[in-house]
Amino acid sequence: GPVLAYDDPRKAVGKRVRIEDGRITAIRLAGETAARDWLKSLWSEGQADADLRRWLLAPLSTPPGAAAGMKPGKTLCNCLNVGENAVCAGIARGLDLDGLKQELKCGTSCGSCVPEIKRLLATQQVVLNA
Repeated sequence: GPVLAYDDPRKAVGKRVRIEDGRITAIRLAGETAARDWLKSLWSEGQADADLRRWLLAPLSTPPGAAAGMKPGKTLCNCLNVGENAVCAGIARGLDLDGLKQELKCGTSCGSCVPEIKRLLATQQVVLNA
């Protein structure tokens, strides 16, 4: 079957996704794995949604559009496509800034979203302590 491929030797990134009969049958991510979880989910479900096909090799921690049945809300991290709802859900689970960076990867590329994430953290702490 066809193999989608992306290589960036300068950043030591290599990605491959094999699609057969409309299903993802193999995935290899090396050097950058932000899409690991949602690609694994598509693979497990035997899907390769045509609308998502162009995003399969992108460094996105969540697929474009609704992720895991949750609307992403306003995009906070443009670099890695992380929405406000995902950040708020992480905060509600007790993640701090470092935890959000580790789990969602937001704030780990250019950093321009970090002030907004800190604002959400402060706002959520006030709500949780009230």
